[in-house]
Amino acid sequence: MSEPRTGLEQARLRGLLLDAAKEEQRLHRRARTEREAQHRWEQRAALATERLLPDLAAAARERAKGHAARTASLERELEQQRTWVEQLRDIVRFPLVRTRRLANAVERAPLPRAVAADWKLNKEAGLDQDLRELKQRLSATRRGAELSRERM
Repeated sequence: MSEPRTGLEQARLRGLLLDAAKEEQRLHRRARTEREAQHRWEQRAALATERLLPDLAAAARERAKGHAARTASLERELEQQRTWVEQLRDIVRFPLVRTRRLANAVERAPLPRAVAADWKLNKEAGLDQDLRELKQRLSATRRGAELSRERM
């Protein structure tokens, strides 16, 4: 059985989840805005074609393509963010599961840039804590072995 996380660890994870959810919503709004802009430029291109203005129609189609490319990029990023938010929700939802085990699940989906640095710092802090605990156990084991030798 693994040890439960401290309140500070849970608060940090909730903060990460909140930031990730905000980023997901921001990406969703930006993707929707780009889709709407793409649609407007496609309508303008159709109108220019209808009015026999080929130069304007071509320019409008180019603008629509640019918005379509940005929309596709944002939607890919949004999908990665959704995966990250779901993984963080699972981490927060199941506090008795070791973070290290869940870190392997997080590696399956790339971390958003905004969260990657914080996650790395938290991971390093966790490794430092694990190292301190192992050193304490080792020294306790050595002291125990020395005491048992002295008794003999």
